[in-house]
Amino acid sequence: MSTVATGTAKSEYRQFIAGQWVDASDGGRFDDLDPYTGEVVATAPAGTREDALYSRALWLSRQPSAGPALPDRAPAMCRRST
Repeated sequence: MSTVATGTAKSEYRQFIAGQWVDASDGGRFDDLDPYTGEVVATAPAGTREDALYSRALWLSRQPSAGPALPDRAPAMCRRST
Protein backbone atom coordinates (compact mmCIF):
# COMPACT_ATOMS: atom_id res chain seq x y z
CA MET A 1 0.00 0.00 0.00
CA SER A 2 1.38 3.42 -0.89
CA THR A 3 0.42 6.93 0.16
CA VAL A 4 -1.32 9.60 -1.89
CA ALA A 5 -0.60 13.33 -1.56
CA THR A 6 -3.17 13.76 1.22
CA GLY A 7 -1.32 11.26 3.39
CA THR A 8 -4.02 8.63 3.13
CA ALA A 9 -3.22 5.07 2.16
CA LYS A 10 -3.81 4.10 -1.48
CA SER A 11 -5.42 0.66 -1.79
CA GLU A 12 -4.05 -1.82 -4.30
CA TYR A 13 -6.70 -4.34 -5.25
CA ARG A 14 -6.36 -7.75 -6.90
CA GLN A 15 -8.84 -10.01 -8.74
CA PHE A 16 -10.20 -13.22 -7.22
CA ILE A 17 -9.87 -16.22 -9.55
CA ALA A 18 -10.16 -19.86 -8.54
CA GLY A 19 -9.88 -19.13 -4.83
CA GLN A 20 -6.79 -16.95 -5.12
CA TRP A 21 -6.15 -13.21 -5.24
CA VAL A 22 -4.12 -12.56 -8.38
CA ASP A 23 -2.95 -9.67 -10.55
CA ALA A 24 -3.88 -9.34 -14.21
CA SER A 25 -2.04 -11.87 -16.37
CA ASP A 26 -0.15 -9.11 -18.19
CA GLY A 27 0.47 -7.10 -15.00
CA GLY A 28 -1.72 -4.23 -16.22
CA ARG A 29 -3.37 -1.94 -13.66
CA PHE A 30 -5.66 1.07 -13.74
CA ASP A 31 -6.05 3.96 -11.33
CA ASP A 32 -9.26 4.66 -9.43
CA LEU A 33 -9.58 8.43 -9.14
CA ASP A 34 -11.36 10.55 -6.56
CA PRO A 35 -13.95 12.37 -8.71
CA TYR A 36 -13.62 15.58 -6.71
CA THR A 37 -9.84 15.93 -6.42
CA GLY A 38 -8.68 13.75 -9.28
CA GLU A 39 -6.24 12.02 -6.93
CA VAL A 40 -5.49 8.33 -7.31
CA VAL A 41 -7.10 6.63 -4.31
CA ALA A 42 -6.61 3.01 -5.40
CA THR A 43 -5.29 0.83 -8.18
CA ALA A 44 -6.90 -2.32 -9.54
CA PRO A 45 -5.85 -5.02 -11.99
CA ALA A 46 -6.84 -4.41 -15.59
CA GLY A 47 -8.08 -7.94 -16.22
CA THR A 48 -7.42 -9.28 -19.69
CA ARG A 49 -9.40 -11.49 -22.03
CA GLU A 50 -7.08 -14.33 -21.00
CA ASP A 51 -7.98 -13.76 -17.33
CA ALA A 52 -11.69 -13.98 -18.17
CA LEU A 53 -11.28 -17.10 -20.32
CA TYR A 54 -9.14 -18.79 -17.65
CA SER A 55 -11.69 -17.98 -14.95
CA ARG A 56 -14.57 -19.23 -17.11
CA ALA A 57 -12.74 -22.46 -18.00
CA LEU A 58 -12.10 -23.18 -14.32
CA TRP A 59 -15.71 -22.45 -13.46
CA LEU A 60 -17.00 -24.75 -16.20
CA SER A 61 -14.63 -27.54 -15.18
CA ARG A 62 -16.06 -27.49 -11.66
CA GLN A 63 -19.74 -27.60 -12.63
CA PRO A 64 -21.76 -30.81 -12.54
CA SER A 65 -22.74 -32.04 -15.98
CA ALA A 66 -26.20 -30.50 -16.19
CA GLY A 67 -26.17 -29.40 -19.79
CA PRO A 68 -25.13 -26.07 -21.23
CA ALA A 69 -24.60 -23.35 -18.65
CA LEU A 70 -25.79 -19.77 -19.01
CA PRO A 71 -22.32 -18.43 -19.97
CA ASP A 72 -22.46 -20.62 -23.10
CA ARG A 73 -25.74 -19.00 -24.16
CA ALA A 74 -25.02 -15.44 -22.98
CA PRO A 75 -23.28 -14.15 -26.16
CA ALA A 76 -26.18 -15.25 -28.36
CA MET A 77 -28.67 -13.68 -25.95
CA CYS A 78 -26.77 -10.38 -26.08
CA ARG A 79 -26.71 -10.38 -29.89
CA ARG A 80 -30.47 -10.92 -30.07
CA SER A 81 -31.21 -7.97 -27.77
CA THR A 82 -29.33 -5.43 -29.91
